[in-house]
Amino acid sequence: MEEGNDEVIKGLSIALSYTITTLLKKYQGINIGESEKDESRIEQLFNKFMKLLEAYHTKERSLQFYADKMCLTPKYVSGAIKSFSGKGALDWINEYVVLEAEIMLRYTEMSVQEIAYALNFPTQSAFGKYFKQQVGISPKQYREKL
Repeated sequence: MEEGNDEVIKGLSIALSYTITTLLKKYQGINIGESEKDESRIEQLFNKFMKLLEAYHTKERSLQFYADKMCLTPKYVSGAIKSFSGKGALDWINEYVVLEAEIMLRYTEMSVQEIAYALNFPTQSAFGKYFKQQVGISPKQYREKL
């Protein structure tokens, strides 16, 4: 990790802490059914959302998709996620996608077009617009900056 990568480090820290928490629950012998009883409904929803996000963030970016997977409305999911984490569901989705894109731009030799297709964008241009809207610079500029 080089200096000046605060956003990447922040995203990796969030993902790592979530993974560590999940592994601790698994290997400390906590029965998932029992631990869910101790969790609030909103916390359960947040954990389920994060698991779905981890699994599908390279394929889906719509809140409707994740809400459908949880059999809930997008409005309810968004409100619950925001009340639990302080960050909206779309913010989490965008953060995961951007983090994945930044990692690919930084640590792979994939072209911007290959990254766009790997993240399920219809075109390189659509990916470029999305990335620039989220990060403030184009994918090419981001890679050159490194």
